[in-house]
Amino acid sequence: IARALQLSGGDPRRVIYVSYDGGGRAMAGILTGESDVLSTGLSEAIDIHRAGEARILAITAPQKIAELPDVPALSELGLDLVFANWRGFFAAPGLDRSRYEAMTSTVRQVVDTPEFEAIRRRNGWSTLLLTGQDFYQYLEAQEQFIGDLMRELGYLK
Repeated sequence: IARALQLSGGDPRRVIYVSYDGGGRAMAGILTGESDVLSTGLSEAIDIHRAGEARILAITAPQKIAELPDVPALSELGLDLVFANWRGFFAAPGLDRSRYEAMTSTVRQVVDTPEFEAIRRRNGWSTLLLTGQDFYQYLEAQEQFIGDLMRELGYLK
């Protein structure tokens, strides 16, 4: 949200940040008027958006998604910002290579199932499957991006 505010000419340091412990409490904050705007994962907001109880203003996907044709991507609004609300599977250091490969194969197989596709569509998720070094490099780039932004805003030294 800080980067989107910056790109749109706003000052993220002027926003009062309210931290919620979980998506349910965050949604309650929006529905009760405790918060005016929420930055969260799409799956946490999609149902109340579809029910007309709240409105998703924009998504950080590279482009609009078919599951929510009425919701623009930030890039469509002129903001050069793509950000994934990713989830990962992690293992302890020293995991046997064959076990790692079996786990990676299982995740790939799950992602390729019709059941996963139905869940992906229902939640409006994009598919971003990265493993091994590609995932590690992605995480490093995300850490650098967020760290640089937080230092620029004075949240980190």
